Amino acid sequence: MLRAATDGTVPPAAVREVRLTADWAGPVTGPLAGEEAVQAACGIMHVHGRAAGRPLPLGVDYAATAAGVLAAQGVCAVLFARYRGLGLGEVRTSAAQGALLA
Repeated sequence: MLRAATDGTVPPAAVREVRLTADWAGPVTGPLAGEEAVQAACGIMHVHGRAAGRPLPLGVDYAATAAGVLAAQGVCAVLFARYRGLGLGEVRTSAAQGALLA
């Protein structure tokens, strides 16, 4: 178990490598193989296409970007937890989780 430093320094073990797993579907069931599939499954295309009367994909990689933000936040959380003395080492997220959160 790691111990938090009491002198304000970061223990060397706190900044070792963090394992990150990010994919399209994550725990969401279904064959989500890309940005448009995630947008469709998570309702983003439905909301974006409301004015047109049909689902329309966003012109940007919204779900993938949201997943990237979640991944970065997760890595920061692991590093902070390590600083506090916890032995965490892995972050898992997906574009579908990012889309559902956003």
